[in-house]
Amino acid sequence: MSEFADELCNLALKSLGDIAGKIYGQSADLSIGAGVLYKDTSYASYDSETERFKALQGMFLVLTHECDVANERDFNEFVVGVPLIFIEDFAHKYQAASRMDEARSLIVNVCKGNVNQLYYLPPPSPLVANVQALRLGALVYLNAMCSNHLKQFGDLEQNRVCALSEQGLEYADNMLRRHLFRPKADQLSKLA
Repeated sequence: MSEFADELCNLALKSLGDIAGKIYGQSADLSIGAGVLYKDTSYASYDSETERFKALQGMFLVLTHECDVANERDFNEFVVGVPLIFIEDFAHKYQAASRMDEARSLIVNVCKGNVNQLYYLPPPSPLVANVQALRLGALVYLNAMCSNHLKQFGDLEQNRVCALSEQGLEYADNMLRRHLFRPKADQLSKLA
């Protein structure tokens, strides 16, 4: 763990405020659905070097409501969600590119709500969920939202790592709403 990643986590927590301690809740017995996080989940990610999508594996925050997934009805085999960007990975990338000041500024602006396509998930309390990968938190990059087949989650019980609390899901929903439903900057045609 790098000192820079620790610094970014501390900046994020300071900027995020009181909500930081209210994001996570218990995940035992929850079915796959909105606000549940899974590890070792395959998802599509764009590779700018090959200009193709490739399969990656990582932690995935589910956005689809459980009523639209956890049953035997038609059209319930896909799940929408977002892969997480761990703060350690984010810090390493910006530090390697000598862009540490930009990373600090971005983290603060994300946590203050000034960046629509990103939000920060703080580390969960060890009393709620001891998730080593989230020890410094993660960024949720909403433009990386993708569809995923249920089979990509593997063993749902074994791969479920934690879940958001009611306040955490409300926070995530507000971030998604803010990103997707803000007024357009361009003027659309108005038909009579």
